[in-house]
Amino acid sequence: MVKSSFMMGPKLVVFVKGNDLESPQVFNEVRNVAYGQYGGKFAELVVVGEDQSSIIFKGI
Repeated sequence: MVKSSFMMGPKLVVFVKGNDLESPQVFNEVRNVAYGQYGGKFAELVVVGEDQSSIIFKGI
C-alpha cells in the first residue's frame, strides 16, 4: 500500500497506492512507516494518493 516516502524538514511525505486516504488501514501503514522506518514524531505527516489527493495528519 505504501509506495514511497521521504522526509522534508519536520514533515514526512508518504505516497500510497489507491485513493482511500482516510481508511484505518492506510493510517496504520503510514504510522508504521513513520515510527518503524524513520523512528520519530513529525509535526506533519502528509499522505498522497495516486490521484494526487492528499491528507495531512498533524502531531503524529
